[in-house]
Amino acid sequence: MSSHTTPHFNYNSGDQADLTAGGASQATIRTKKTGKFVSPQSSTLTLLGAMILWLPLANAQPTVTGNVIEVPDDGWYQVQSATSYDSLCQGATQCTVPDGTYIVINHTNGQRFTGITVPSEPASSTGVTISGNTISWPDDGWYQVQSEADNSSVCQGGRSCIVADGSYRVINLTTGKRFTGIVVDDASPPSSGITLNGNTLSWQGDDWYQVQNANNYQTVCEGGNSCTVDPGNYHIINLTSGVRIDNFQVGGTTNPPVDAQAPTTPGALRADVYSSTQAEIFWQASQDDGWVTGYDIYRDGQRLQQNLDAHSYYEDTLSPGTTYEYQVLAIDNDGNESASTVVQVTTTGDSSNPEPPTTGNDLIAAAMAPTVDANNQVSWAFDPVDSDVTLDIEPFVEMPLASDGNPARWNSMTTLGDKLFIVDEQDGRIHEITGGQATLWFDMGAAIQASTGRALNIDNPFHGGVRSIAFHPDFTSNGKLYASLLEERPADPEQHHYLSDAAALDADSVLVEWTVNTHTMTVDPSSYREVFRVGIPEYDHPIKQIAFDPSTSPGDSDYGLLYIAHGDGSQESTTTVGGQGNNALGKILRINPLANGSSGYSVPGSNPFVGDSAMLDEVWSLGHRNPHHLAFMQDGTLLVGEDGRDNIDEINLIVAGGDYGWSQREGAYLQLGQPGLSDGIDTLPADDATLSYIYPVAQYGHTGSVGASFTRQALGGGFIVENGSELDGLYFYVDFPKSGEIYHSRVSDLLAAKTQGTPSSLSVAKTWRDGIAFDHDNNPATEAISSSMKSIVQSADGFVNTNDRVDIRYGQGPDGELYLFSKRNNMVYLVSNSKPDATDTATLHGAYVRGLMSAEASAAAPADCLLTASPDSAPFYCFSPADRRLMRIEQSGQITWQFPLPGENASNHMESISFVNGHQVAIIADATPSPDDSAFDMSLFEQTGAYVGTYHIIADIENPAGTDFAGVNLDGLNLIVRSGPVRQASDSSLGFTSDVYVYGEHYSARVDADLTLLSGWKKEGAFRARLDSRTGATLNTQLFPALSAAQALSQCAVPINTQVSADSCG
Repeated sequence: MSSHTTPHFNYNSGDQADLTAGGASQATIRTKKTGKFVSPQSSTLTLLGAMILWLPLANAQPTVTGNVIEVPDDGWYQVQSATSYDSLCQGATQCTVPDGTYIVINHTNGQRFTGITVPSEPASSTGVTISGNTISWPDDGWYQVQSEADNSSVCQGGRSCIVADGSYRVINLTTGKRFTGIVVDDASPPSSGITLNGNTLSWQGDDWYQVQNANNYQTVCEGGNSCTVDPGNYHIINLTSGVRIDNFQVGGTTNPPVDAQAPTTPGALRADVYSSTQAEIFWQASQDDGWVTGYDIYRDGQRLQQNLDAHSYYEDTLSPGTTYEYQVLAIDNDGNESASTVVQVTTTGDSSNPEPPTTGNDLIAAAMAPTVDANNQVSWAFDPVDSDVTLDIEPFVEMPLASDGNPARWNSMTTLGDKLFIVDEQDGRIHEITGGQATLWFDMGAAIQASTGRALNIDNPFHGGVRSIAFHPDFTSNGKLYASLLEERPADPEQHHYLSDAAALDADSVLVEWTVNTHTMTVDPSSYREVFRVGIPEYDHPIKQIAFDPSTSPGDSDYGLLYIAHGDGSQESTTTVGGQGNNALGKILRINPLANGSSGYSVPGSNPFVGDSAMLDEVWSLGHRNPHHLAFMQDGTLLVGEDGRDNIDEINLIVAGGDYGWSQREGAYLQLGQPGLSDGIDTLPADDATLSYIYPVAQYGHTGSVGASFTRQALGGGFIVENGSELDGLYFYVDFPKSGEIYHSRVSDLLAAKTQGTPSSLSVAKTWRDGIAFDHDNNPATEAISSSMKSIVQSADGFVNTNDRVDIRYGQGPDGELYLFSKRNNMVYLVSNSKPDATDTATLHGAYVRGLMSAEASAAAPADCLLTASPDSAPFYCFSPADRRLMRIEQSGQITWQFPLPGENASNHMESISFVNGHQVAIIADATPSPDDSAFDMSLFEQTGAYVGTYHIIADIENPAGTDFAGVNLDGLNLIVRSGPVRQASDSSLGFTSDVYVYGEHYSARVDADLTLLSGWKKEGAFRARLDSRTGATLNTQLFPALSAAQALSQCAVPINTQVSADSCG
């Protein structure tokens, strides 16, 4: 993350503002095409002394006192630097700024005040002075003097200019400030102090002169008192005084202009409005007898861009429902300005109720035509851009080889509580990963063969075999496991239930249910139950990933419902049947997968097409090509990655009944039904909004030559990080086949993207390209290597090179952390800075600790150890739930001591082992004796094994809201425990102590509900309790409505200041 900060104001719903330090991305506005900073809107003002008069509202204007700009209380104001356009303050009535010139914008009504000088000075004090025929200016920028008669450039640069009598404008090209109507009228003729004798220029005195060729600015002479030159035009500069004479002619009449002809006016100026905040202007090139160096862009009289080398200009920070006037003028090589051409632009939206600027959103127009350069290469407005995010990658586990001796094609990862499972495609083997080791848990392929006589179909190695697995949310009571897979077609299809059947191949998409013994955690290999089948037309794009919504609780309408992604069955770059038909192809499906009497499953009545004869009841959304990797947010929002044909891959936000366009649309573009990069698509028709398609929230455009087909670029969908880690709030995805580039979009941007409406209003979130830091040896003391995922995958010992592919996929662990794994090298990698405790160096936990243990220590530790180590990595502390013992294990394998946990802490609901009070080992458990009495306990031990005591903590917490407070006791949901800094206890007899911070879910009792069941409690949000680790006394409790425990931790983190004696989170 960038450490650069710029002052800005955070806007709160209560219309208050706090001055904070935010990232540069929150405090600047940058144009999409040029990358340069621009200003928002402008308006008219009059400057009288220190008073700024805002003409539309006579009694409402900014005022300047010293270095404080004060604005009236009639809107939401922003203060910008007039030179860099950096935002200095937002949302406050006063802003203290350094000396300089500023722009003040009222975003409520669109009014704008420019040229505000701090400290304040009279308007007459411009800094430009006239003495005889010499115009002079201060040393605060690069100045140009123009004749107001013909717009020709008379002088540029230096500190002064000798001119003939006439009217002039002086422009500070650095700041954009213009001084017009400067009249020079001196009775005596102008004297330059330069004499010309033949071809020799001469001057008097000791000043240092330089003579430049006016055509190429090459220095001809420097120093001395004379210079002999060839006939031509020259600039003569007194470097001592700053006075310069431009276009001095040798070999003709003195001082005629080299070029008094201005360029032609830019032609055919027009504008496209893309949204309520986005617009772009276009024009045709100007002509000149020399050459045009660029274009100056003005909005409402304020210059936004100087000497722009382009024929279009884009802005994305305009206000809704507002009319702007843009001017474009051309500049030639002699500094002559053309006449300007004007166009008016009116943004969409309602100007009477504008929102304050959303500086956190990076949105880009979604439906603009691709750009083709001189080499026939295609690029897109939404191409990835480099970010300051780096993923810290470390090897996590090396997986077993496939049955054919090659790296297995690991395709899907899932969790069950704190357990981590991963499955390969071709063999269908599910492995459990614990303690840095992968252990075969269930051989699904062999069980299918034994139960049915049919095999997994892997005729297409990229889309066959097992696609995904998911545990039912009521797994602890029903033991149900589901798998999506491609299987051989049965000999008698009539005996099976098909959602739809293309009947073209000897393979079907199948959803299968298995039953697991929840006590022994073993799968009954004979429990194969076929939920449904789908016949597919090609060995491509069959059934994909499946997932339950993890944000739901018993009693919620979505609880226990399975989402199933199914491809359209197309082969590579063909469209085949698309995703619009009355079948399962190209759909997201939603069912209750549990058997329902004689039916293999049931369809919820809330599905959008129930009872519609034109579409299957099971369909949740349609118009998909190759949807995969379903990612739920904590509020139930569903994001799905989707691969397009030859042009656009998509990230879609799925809504009930939504039509995502395939095969009529590819991304926010018209699909022409033919292959080819750029050739296969066209821009959307003007009336596209009438079709009600839903377009992506992020897009990835393929690159290469126009007409290329099957470019070997494809997005692999990923997951959202919402666990309080440094990657919190980001959704990650990957170009998985060959480049292995890692991308992210901000969740806030994805949610803000406009996915329906007129083509010009559609927008997508910006795609950011991330850096990779590789901890190759799992040693925090060794500096990580800056790398790429492609290099990491291909450098592994087990890498097998097949067409230079890396085939990377994402997984997500029980704490919301990210994993990356490859189908080419048999490795699983951990994204260590996605862990919620990634920055907690005081204690090392879990599988990482197991990896630090010697073989002797690992052998001594029970397999079910909840492990913790000190920062020095040894000794190790293990809690074994099986026999409820805490033990200390040395690196030698010796068990120094072990202790049975006393009282209610003798529970399998162990939540944490940590170190408090600088050295003591704290064991924290949720005993849960009853639904409304948590008895959350903490036991302390010295490292010698001496038992300090057990404190009953949660029972002491009172709910400030006054309702029943279940806390985290309901099956140990989302409990996070952190130890705070060591401090002096308020009771001096206790010496030094650590605070313990407990983050958990806050539940309230439902009326007339069974409080012995989870469904009897309503989740209200999260709580944070600050506790004294020696006494268990509650020092502070706070509630966070509608947040999870992880979100509360992110919003209200543990203090790190060792002097903290009171809770620091308001």
